[in-house]
Amino acid sequence: MPRTANLWPRSYSLANLRAVARARLAGATVSLNQVKLADSTVRRNALVMEHALVWGSDIGRYAIVGRFASLFLTSLGPYS
Repeated sequence: MPRTANLWPRSYSLANLRAVARARLAGATVSLNQVKLADSTVRRNALVMEHALVWGSDIGRYAIVGRFASLFLTSLGPYS
């Protein structure tokens, strides 16, 4: 039986931890449970739940990114 490959980015890289810390310092609530932030801006009071994949996106104030969501080159407005 062949082994299955888990292609979901599960790494805790230093760059990813810096991005999560930067978002938290800006006032956002970002889970540390397998969240991947790359080249993204998370605004104040936004919520990014666990297992989210956010690349090149802008998350507006009070926006919610749900569990297992994938956002690529997306701009979410406030309250979305």
